[in-house]
Parts: sequence; C-alpha cells; structure tokens
Amino acid sequence: MQLVVNEALACHQDIQEICQKAGKLVGHFRHSNVTTTDWQSKQAQLNIKSSKLIQSVKTRWNSTLEMLERLIANRLPISNVLTDRNVTTSIVARKLEITEVQWVQMEELVNLLRPLQMATTVFCGDNYSPASIVRPLIWKIVRHHMQPIPEDSDSATTFKIFVSTELGNHFKLTEWENFSNVSARLTASFLDPRSKNLEDELTETIQKVQEHVRTLLDAEPVNTTSNAEDDPRKAVHKTALEFLFYQPVRCLNDIESQLQAYLTEPQLRFDLDHLEWWKTRADKFPALAILAKKYLCIPATSASAERTFSTAGNIVTSKRNCLSPENVNMLVFLLQNKSVYA
Repeated sequence: MQLVVNEALACHQDIQEICQKAGKLVGHFRHSNVTTTDWQSKQAQLNIKSSKLIQSVKTRWNSTLEMLERLIANRLPISNVLTDRNVTTSIVARKLEITEVQWVQMEELVNLLRPLQMATTVFCGDNYSPASIVRPLIWKIVRHHMQPIPEDSDSATTFKIFVSTELGNHFKLTEWENFSNVSARLTASFLDPRSKNLEDELTETIQKVQEHVRTLLDAEPVNTTSNAEDDPRKAVHKTALEFLFYQPVRCLNDIESQLQAYLTEPQLRFDLDHLEWWKTRADKFPALAILAKKYLCIPATSASAERTFSTAGNIVTSKRNCLSPENVNMLVFLLQNKSVYA
C-alpha cells in the first residue's frame, strides 16, 4: 500500500502541485514563531479547536492525508494569517497562496485517500486482523472506491485508474496464470465464513482454491467421531432442559460432504465474528475447522510483530540490560496483553 500510494501521489501534475504547496505552507508555519502565534490566536477568535499542522513524510503515506485534512480544517485562520501584512509579506503570501481550485482539488484528494487509509488501519490494527480479509478488502477498494465516475476531475480519474491497476498487479487480482501455488491469503479467505464465496475472484481462481482445500483435507485425516456427542449420557449439559431436549450435532464424516455443506452455508456479514461462527460449527465441519484454525490465525501484516519488537526494545534498556530472557519474555507478554488483565 505504501508503494502504491506514494507512486499515485506523483501520477498527475495537479496532485503533485497540491502536495508540494501544502508541504511548503506547513513548513512556513512550523518554522516561524510569529506566524504560528498569530495563527493560534486566529484559531481562538474563530472558535476552531487548537491543533498543530502536520508535515508529510515519505515513509508514511498517510501523513500526507493527515497534512491535507489539517490544512482544510484550518483553512480560514491560515488564509487570515497570509492576508495579514503585519505578519506575512506580500511576496511570501504569493508563494504560499493556495487557489480556490486547488482547495477543491485538495478536498477531492482527501476523499480519494480516505478509503486507502481506512484499509491500512484495518490491516495494521491492534485488534485481530486476519490475512483472510486482505484480498476481499482490496477488491472492494478496486471495484467500488477506485472506480471513476463522471463527476471526477481529470486528476481524480488518473489517480483512481493508477491505484486500481497497481493494486491489481501487486496482489495479482486478475492474473491467475502467474500463480505457482494457491496463496495462504486465498485459502484463508475461503475458510473465512465472511468471504467464503470469493465473489470478487475469477471463476478459475475459485475452482483452484477449492481444489487446493480438497488436497489439504485429504492430506490431513481427521477423527470425526465424538463419543461425547454421539452418546447423550456422556455429553455435558448445563441444565435439565438441555439434557431432555438434547440433539446430537450431525457430523459429516465425508470430506466432500463437509466441503459441499460448507459452500451451501450462507455467507456471514463482515461485522459479525467469524471465529464465533467456527466455534459453533466445529462439530459439523471437523476437518474444515482444523484448517480454519491454521489459516485464520495468520495476521494480515507484520505490524503487530513489529510492535512487539518495539515493546521489547523499550523494556530492555541500558539500565535494565541484566534482565534474564525468561523475565523479558514475561514482561513483553504482560505488556502486550495488559488490556486482557486490566
């Protein structure tokens, strides 16, 4: 996503000019105490929440979005500062001036970047973000959010086409012939009840994924018999009514039957818990449930692991370099799971 968006921000001259002008404007305010003080006073006069301008950095594309959003939110006090000749000279004001057309283009660019920023937040979130959501989410961006419409400007159309093309190439959305094997992301998407129909994928891709899952199931025999489930006398019941009305879960012993029954299940909404879905159906699809446990635990990105390394670096400092490995592991575990034990 980082590479795609950085290149997209340079795909059209108007977008480049907006980003460059925005960067210069932010740089001027950040390096001038007089300008900053006057800007803050004008914020207070206009009852605008006090906030600092954000400068974009190359290594974080979403900083460009944050920079533009902050400028738009503070457009009026910024304009007042630039037109105040006691604070800003006419020469400097002309260099930093952003035209009305460019403000409109800036708002349009923010709307283009926002779905990409939301996708990045989902992929890198602290909460559970499995690899199974990557391709479905990328498909939604390409086919919904990045589809040109007649109202788009020339720069917006160019941006959308560029992002759609690059995301398609990067994730190989429409080039099945380039796949040597079925990826873990595709397998995870199929095993996720929220995306199991793979409705955005090519027909050839869906067939290949299903064949791959059959191969995985054949290679991993599963004991599908459960004495506790088959014998109501051995089953655990919380109440007398559960015992009296007990009905054993029908277990599908044949792998093909499990797969076909899974395909006929209605697809789960994305706002529902896919893990809870598998928890309640593990007895019905025992072979598929084992695969789901393997593939649905794969994170969408390495962001969570990178944050763990940062946590370890904050714990093992120069003043605490005598900690034993066991204590370091325990401290990292406790810090990473503090929300669970709070």
